[in-house]
Amino acid sequence: MIDFSNFYQLIAKSPLSHWLETLPAQVAAWQRDALHGKFRDGSAP
Repeated sequence: MIDFSNFYQLIAKSPLSHWLETLPAQVAAWQRDALHGKFRDGSAP
């Protein structure tokens, strides 16, 4: 899993700070949608 905490800290100090209101949910959706095969359907060992 990718750790985005440093990325969030950099954004918080930039003109893009308002994006932090939606970005964590967007990243979570991207990670969930990026799963494939057995990992996606939960049948992985």
